[in-house]
Amino acid sequence: PNAEPVYKVFVKQALKPESEAMLTVSDCFMQYDQFCRAKGLNALDRSEFKKVVAEVIREEFGFGLRHDIRAANGRQNDGWRGLNFRFGSSGETLHSRS
Repeated sequence: PNAEPVYKVFVKQALKPESEAMLTVSDCFMQYDQFCRAKGLNALDRSEFKKVVAEVIREEFGFGLRHDIRAANGRQNDGWRGLNFRFGSSGETLHSRS
């Protein structure tokens, strides 16, 4: 059995450092939710996701959660600077064939 929680697997498989990128918690959660559904797994709720994923991102990439990330609507959101999705853009979904 896979000992790593699915949110850790998501961070390792779906995210990558990218110097100019900005990633909101909302966009990250939507991709995580789709990632879990594609694998037939239950996703954490959003508030729990934010806590645990912020910790994993800090461990994996050294990025702390910020509160000044601009979303597409121009509003400031919680998220990460220097982090992006590994596959496609934030508007695309991650598909798993496994």
